[in-house]
Amino acid sequence: MFVPIDKQPPINHQQTNKSIENNEIRIVSYNIKALFPFYNKRRIKDLANYIETLFVERKTDIVCLQEAFELDFYNQLYAMCAKNRLNIVHPPLERSFVVGENSGLVTISRYSVTYDKFVRYDRGAGLCWFANKGAHYMTVGIGSNKSLPLVNTHLQSDNETIAINQFGKLIDNTNGALIVGDLNMGYDTVRKKLDNVKCVNSEKVVTFPEYKDQLDYFLLYNLELDCGFSVLSDVELSDHYPILTTFVFS
Repeated sequence: MFVPIDKQPPINHQQTNKSIENNEIRIVSYNIKALFPFYNKRRIKDLANYIETLFVERKTDIVCLQEAFELDFYNQLYAMCAKNRLNIVHPPLERSFVVGENSGLVTISRYSVTYDKFVRYDRGAGLCWFANKGAHYMTVGIGSNKSLPLVNTHLQSDNETIAINQFGKLIDNTNGALIVGDLNMGYDTVRKKLDNVKCVNSEKVVTFPEYKDQLDYFLLYNLELDCGFSVLSDVELSDHYPILTTFVFS
């Protein structure tokens, strides 16, 4: 029986199909710009194929997506995850309004997600007013006795005051985590105005070419990890570049 994608439960296999090689974990964050005004069937298919490539060819362990709004894209992700025995979790898919959007947050993982909770931010401004923006808190079980606290988020655009307030709410709901996503704040703002967090990259990089600035981040909050960082600028399927962090999880 066909079940609409917005009624399907997340896929969460109890077993992983990859052993931890040298304890290295690879995580990608990517704002994919899958919004209705920019919908393109070919690009959505190319995005799904690219995400599959990240797992199959580039040995990525976790991919965190933002602006994954289109249900057609969810269908393709579910099919890809079932094919490759990957886990997919996301907040509820109800829209903010009849014409609004859901949270746009999706996380795909080789490893079981043993806990997840979505905390919605207060209503934003501009076009963000129509989205259910928030923070998706997860615990990813890695190996037999390890777990990674992870938060995927997408903050208010074009209003750093609101974005900073949203980030404060995110911090208030966790004791420590690797925070992933599109913060819609420039690098200098993140370094100067977000207290008690460490930016994985020590120098500004460009993840949003239009602004020639960094909007996408991996941040450490009360979590000690020695992380590598790179921008995957070899793909141009969105107005953002994907970013990659690697670390040894001991």
